[in-house]
Amino acid sequence: MSFSWFPGHMAKGLRQIGEDLKLVDLVLLVVDARIPRSSRHVQIETMLRSRGKGYCMVLNKTDLAEPVATAAWVALLRKEGVAVVSASALMGRGIEPIKKVVADVRGRVLERARKKGRLDAPVRLLVAGIPNVGKSSLINRLTADAGGSRGRTAPARTGRHPGVTRSRQWIALPGGLELRDTPGILFPRIASREMFLHLAATGAIKEDNLPLDEVGEGLAELLRRRGALAVAPRDGQSMLEAVAASRGMLLSGGVVDVERAAHFLLKHTREGRWGPMTLEKVDDVQPEDTPTTQDDDEVDEDAL
Repeated sequence: MSFSWFPGHMAKGLRQIGEDLKLVDLVLLVVDARIPRSSRHVQIETMLRSRGKGYCMVLNKTDLAEPVATAAWVALLRKEGVAVVSASALMGRGIEPIKKVVADVRGRVLERARKKGRLDAPVRLLVAGIPNVGKSSLINRLTADAGGSRGRTAPARTGRHPGVTRSRQWIALPGGLELRDTPGILFPRIASREMFLHLAATGAIKEDNLPLDEVGEGLAELLRRRGALAVAPRDGQSMLEAVAASRGMLLSGGVVDVERAAHFLLKHTREGRWGPMTLEKVDDVQPEDTPTTQDDDEVDEDAL
C-alpha cells in the first residue's frame, strides 16, 4: 500500500516552518503517543538539528495510548538524546513539564537580552507536527493555563479531523511568550503499508483521501490481532465484510456495506473507543527503521 500525498499547502507549510525558525527560540514538535515512529516528521527534525534550533518532542494523546508503552518510548527517545515530554493536552496532563522547558528557554533568552542592555525580550515558540496530533489542543491548553489569549488572534481551532489549522497564527500569552501555530504537514511519500495504516487509523490522513476498502481491511486485521474485534470471517468473507455483517451494516438486497464498516472502524480507533491502544511498540522497532521513506530530492531542505 504505497501512498503519495503532499498537497500544495503542505509543501508551503514546510517552507514556512523553515522561514519561521529564524524567529523562534524553541520548537514544540508534537507526535501521537499511539504511533511515535510514524508520526515523527524526520524532515523537520533534521532541519532543526542542522540549524541548531532547540526543540522538545511532545508525545501527545497519552490518554489514548498504553502507559507502559509510552514510558518505553520516552526512555528510548531520551536515550537517543531527544528532549521529550509525554502529555495529554485534552486531559491537561504533562503540561507542567512543558511549561518548565519553556521557562528554561525564557531564562536563557532574558539572560542574552540583559547582556545586550535590554530588560526584556519576547520568547517565541513554534508548534509543529503532522496532522491531527493535537497541536492546537496543546496550544489552547498552554493558553488557558497562562491566563488566556492576549494577542491578535483567538486560541487555535481544534477538530477531530486533520487539516483544521490552515494558516499561521501568532498567539500572545502573558509573561512575554508568543506561540506560532502551524498547519499539520505530512511527508512527501509514505512507502510502508504499516505506517500508512497507522497514520490512517489515528486520523493523520483525511478519510476522503483513503482507499477505504484496503484501509478498512488492514485495520480490521490489526484490531483482531489486538483483541479489540472478536469477529471471524465465514464462507470466504473478508474481515471487513465480517465486521459489516456482524454490525448489521447492509445495503439493499442484503449486501454488506464495507464502506460503512471501514468508517466505523476508523472512527472508533481515532476516538479511542477500543480503550488505550499503542499501535507501535518499542520492541517492534528495528534500529534501521525510519519514520518515512522518501527521496532526498523530494523536498530540498536547503531551499527552505
